[in-house]
Amino acid sequence: NARKIQRYEPKRAYMEVYMTERDKWEKDLRRQQAAVRAAREGRIAQRAAYAAKRKEARKSKRLATSSKIGKSAPPLLPVALLESNGQPDHLERFLVKWEGRPDSAATWELPHKLPSHLLSKDLQRSRAVFNYRIEPLLARPLHDLASSG
Repeated sequence: NARKIQRYEPKRAYMEVYMTERDKWEKDLRRQQAAVRAAREGRIAQRAAYAAKRKEARKSKRLATSSKIGKSAPPLLPVALLESNGQPDHLERFLVKWEGRPDSAATWELPHKLPSHLLSKDLQRSRAVFNYRIEPLLARPLHDLASSG
């Protein structure tokens, strides 16, 4: 029995050293994991604070814009049609001059958004002429159009 104890004594000393080293390593590992967790939670809190700040900025901007909208000038009124893009039907757009704005601020608008008094009889007549000219072409088969060109 004494021989067995002597044989296991070095192993026991080795095991004690191993256990203390393992405890140190585990303690360091836990400390590192806690630091990583704290850093992650800090970043999450920082992101949440930044998101709240952005949300508040958007809200204040929206409120400022809505208060400006309520106090805005009366709606713009179209004064004249400066030009047409010359396209047929649904593709047609008109360059509209607005009241109180320079010609450079004119915008392209769809005909159905414009008041009827702006769409003059001349314009309506030119549309009718265009339609009169294009209808025979639309009625012809495509292979006739290709051979006539």
